[in-house]
Amino acid sequence: VLRAGRALPRAGFGLVLVVPGAAVCFLGILVLGPRIVPPLLRALGGVLAAVIAPARSTARLATANAARNPKRAATTAAALLIGVTVVTGFVTVAESTRSSIGVILDQQVPADFVVTTDGGGGVPATAIEAIEALPEMGASVSLYRTTATLFDVGDVDVAGLDLRRYDQIARVSGDGSLGDLAAGGAAIDDVTAQRHGLAVGDPVTIGGQRLHVAFVADLRSVRFAGVIVPPATFTSLFPDVDGPEQFAADAAEGVPVAEARAAIEAVVEELPDVSVYSNIEPRAELNRQLDRAVSVIVAILGLAVLIAAIGIANTLSLAVHERTREIGLLRALGVTARQTRAMLGIEAVLASVTAAVMGLAVGVVFAWAPVATIPNLVFTVPWSRLALCAVAAGALGLLASLVPARRAARLSPVVALATE
Repeated sequence: VLRAGRALPRAGFGLVLVVPGAAVCFLGILVLGPRIVPPLLRALGGVLAAVIAPARSTARLATANAARNPKRAATTAAALLIGVTVVTGFVTVAESTRSSIGVILDQQVPADFVVTTDGGGGVPATAIEAIEALPEMGASVSLYRTTATLFDVGDVDVAGLDLRRYDQIARVSGDGSLGDLAAGGAAIDDVTAQRHGLAVGDPVTIGGQRLHVAFVADLRSVRFAGVIVPPATFTSLFPDVDGPEQFAADAAEGVPVAEARAAIEAVVEELPDVSVYSNIEPRAELNRQLDRAVSVIVAILGLAVLIAAIGIANTLSLAVHERTREIGLLRALGVTARQTRAMLGIEAVLASVTAAVMGLAVGVVFAWAPVATIPNLVFTVPWSRLALCAVAAGALGLLASLVPARRAARLSPVVALATE
């Protein structure tokens, strides 16, 4: 069902299948819990026993106790599994949304700042020279644009752009050499080149001037479909174009964005119809809004995880009550109160970490499914946050074991053995 939802062309229809598909899959995981949880408990217990070599025997005993009753182990992990799965899925979708916003904004405006004119004319040369002279500015490039007839192809968009300077702002990838553009060369995007059968070295005629294809650019890196020529070639071909349509620049390394923007605005504030745009402020605002939403949802879901930890504590308390004579026998055989507390603590940690590992895996898969159905979304897994979630689950399990472990450690071996 998840694969079918991903295959549908429209995101809305895909989500219609993904959501119930995820619910059915999760229900299946809960039903198969008694078969899935015990092997995971034993595997994690083996790793833990190898890590804490001085307490290896205690860890092995705790692992055996935790996996002794598969149904109880699965039930204990189920509540925490649900909470961790939902938290993981939501955080992963939020991080994927954040990354997608960044990619989309970078594609639209790869530079830190873009100077344009509101009236549709070219950006004044005096403004460009003044901005380039600012110490707060780094790499910069001008973009000229028009439409022309490409010989044997028809009308195409033509850009005047220094790709070597643009490469300092947004990495340009493709076939050929950017250095050959200055010697009567032109660049063409790979989609247009494939459509018309053009390759590096082929002759092209633009505006009556014969050039050759020096570079076939990856459209994803230049975001411009058509032909790209150096600015000097562009102005000679199209002298009537009134200056560059856009001027893009990055802030110098180490210069705060606000300071760089203030310097640019000081240059253009007296020029009519000239404006400065940056995607940094919109991205920061979107990230702040996303962070607030994630914080609220995670706080709400955190209550569910806390309730699950209380369930682990109740299960351990019941286990201590049922295993009173067993604990008394262990104490009589030489197990100390400290080892008893450690044993129950390891049981709780194993149960919580097992639920966390399952929840992380299931949550990531369930987050990938809806993201894959939506075009232009980039799937991103926040590994650091998910690792923190696993650590927090283990800490909650250890905290949940304190009261039951204290009660077990205080049992007198004689009294415990006499208990029926």
